[in-house]
Amino acid sequence: MEMKTDKLISFLVPGRNEFPQVVMTVYSILHSCEADGIDTKDIEIIIGNNCSDDRKWPQQATGGTTDFFIQRGMYAKGIVRIYYDPIAGNHKTTNHLAKLARGKYVFRSDAHMAYAPGFFTRFMKTVDESNAVVHTGISW
Repeated sequence: MEMKTDKLISFLVPGRNEFPQVVMTVYSILHSCEADGIDTKDIEIIIGNNCSDDRKWPQQATGGTTDFFIQRGMYAKGIVRIYYDPIAGNHKTTNHLAKLARGKYVFRSDAHMAYAPGFFTRFMKTVDESNAVVHTGISW
C-alpha cells in the first residue's frame, strides 16, 4: 500500500484523559515548528483520543481531551485531526495513527510534552543522515 505524503511532518499524539496537557503539547509543536520556519500547511497533528472519559470532572467543563480542539481554527484548517479510539491502548492507537499519517517524517509524541525551537529540525536532519528511525530522547 502506497502512503500519501503530502505533508512534511505528521505528529502522532495518543492520549487518554490528557486535558489540559494535550493543549500545551499541540501549542508547543506549533511554536517549535514556527520558530524553525516550518509552515503549518506542511504539518498535521493527529490526536488519538484513546478511550478518554470526557464527560467526567475535570474534563467536563473544558470539553474533554479532544473536544476542545473541534471549536478551534486549527481543527477547521486541518492542522489538527482527531481519531477516536473506543478501546484503550496507546500502542494500538499509535499504530492506527501511523496508518493515517501523511507526512514524509512521522513523529510520535506523548500528550504531555514540550518542545524547544530547533527540536524538529534536528529530528529530520538526524533521520536523513542516519537513514533510520531516530529516538528523539537523544535531543534532550
